[in-house]
Amino acid sequence: MIAAIRRRLIRLRTRIRETHALRARSGPYRFLVKDWRGLDDLERMSAVCGTDFFLGTLQPLPLPLDRVQRLLLLAPHQDDESIGAGGTLTLAGRAGAELHIAFVTDGAQRDIGYADSTAESIAVRDREAAAVCKRLGATRYNLGLSNLTPRPTIQDLDALIDLISRTAPDVVLLPWVLDRPAKHRLVNHMLALALDRRAGGQTKDFEIWGYQVHNALFANSFVDITSAADDKRALLALYRSQNEHCQRWDHLGMASSAWASRLLADAPTARYVEPFFTLPRDTYTELVLDLYSRDLERTYHGHVPVLEAIRRLIDEASAQGTHRAQEASRHETRA
Repeated sequence: MIAAIRRRLIRLRTRIRETHALRARSGPYRFLVKDWRGLDDLERMSAVCGTDFFLGTLQPLPLPLDRVQRLLLLAPHQDDESIGAGGTLTLAGRAGAELHIAFVTDGAQRDIGYADSTAESIAVRDREAAAVCKRLGATRYNLGLSNLTPRPTIQDLDALIDLISRTAPDVVLLPWVLDRPAKHRLVNHMLALALDRRAGGQTKDFEIWGYQVHNALFANSFVDITSAADDKRALLALYRSQNEHCQRWDHLGMASSAWASRLLADAPTARYVEPFFTLPRDTYTELVLDLYSRDLERTYHGHVPVLEAIRRLIDEASAQGTHRAQEASRHETRA
């Protein structure tokens, strides 16, 4: 009897938190980010955010998937979506959400065991992504940036905004702002520049849910994917090219979700969680453009192709009068 009452109280407490988060002006964004602007080193920020330092005083909130009607996920590469949000996508689809997944790069790889050419590697990864989207019941989009030499243009930013306008998502998911790979940060930078370019309410308002791929994120929210763990495992298994020739992301993706279950109340059972760093759209845009532009060299770890690409894109956006792009360009010039 006592155990049953305790379970009911826990469920009630969770529902109250969800309701409070949705009604609060800033949504489920209970962790302040304004003090981050006092930190200059993104790698130190990433290291601190990836620890459990904040869990003693700040409690991440469960995200209410049943209230998400349309969801758009941006994946830098074919498999990022399943690693970071495969369980969340599955549960959102079960709840009736309309799923849209856009792969930003073509996934091209050189000198890789599963393909005799770069063109073949693109075709293999595209087939794997198509199988994943079919399993999820998601609509698939390919934005087509070269994975080897990405050169995003203003037209790519406009295509991204057009996709957002057409799909009208309640939530946009992409790797969190401090996920380490340069091309993961490039996708964040592109989204922020695109949103800044269309500032003024030309797109429906939505939330940004940053998912975890390569390094632990600053979790202010999460989805308990225990009931969809087998589905996530199955999605990851479809990426045989990566699991068998690059890295066992099927293993690491599940291990990451198992470790993130520490965000739940203690229980002697095997559980799985996908953590997120969630922000309102406009706050996200301001944060990315502010943090990234301080030192592009550090932001992109000296990754020359990406650095050249983003500098060219910022200059192009600045020339067309985008306010924050102009600020970023001036900042880079001073640096």
